[in-house]
Amino acid sequence: TELTKIGVTPVIHYDPLLRVIRTDTPKGFFSKVEFNPWQVCAYDVNDTVKDSIAWKKAFEENDAEIKEEEKQALTKASSHYNTPNVAILDTLGRTFMSYGVKENLAEFPNTKKYITHTEFNITGQALACTDPRQYILNQSRNEPVRKFIYTYDMLGVAMQTQSIDAGNSK
Repeated sequence: TELTKIGVTPVIHYDPLLRVIRTDTPKGFFSKVEFNPWQVCAYDVNDTVKDSIAWKKAFEENDAEIKEEEKQALTKASSHYNTPNVAILDTLGRTFMSYGVKENLAEFPNTKKYITHTEFNITGQALACTDPRQYILNQSRNEPVRKFIYTYDMLGVAMQTQSIDAGNSK
């Protein structure tokens, strides 16, 4: 039997704990996830574009097969280089805060972070969630405004969700 080259598939890499740490695409791009005890950094293909095989072929090796349109697309994607989504973990490994950035963290270490914050009860259920718009405004308020507020019964079943955009649901 002869192996044929039909179709494409990404190659997925795992760490010893079976977490996805890298996904290589057929075109030569990749996404990656970095874990440490207190945070998880997720880099999409735009965040790693300058490290990709496609970037090296287009700009370092000047491969003639790479079209000008592809080079323009790579250049535009490079403005999102090194802008990961970062999840901050609590002592139980739950994400209680996450943020994204619009500019390269290495070049602009003081770039604005878009923070989402989640509060948990003792059983691990989300009590409230604050999106980036309200998080920044809450820094100067006495009474914080939450995007979502969740209410549970004694069995842990969600009884009510209050949303500043969608109203209440029961």
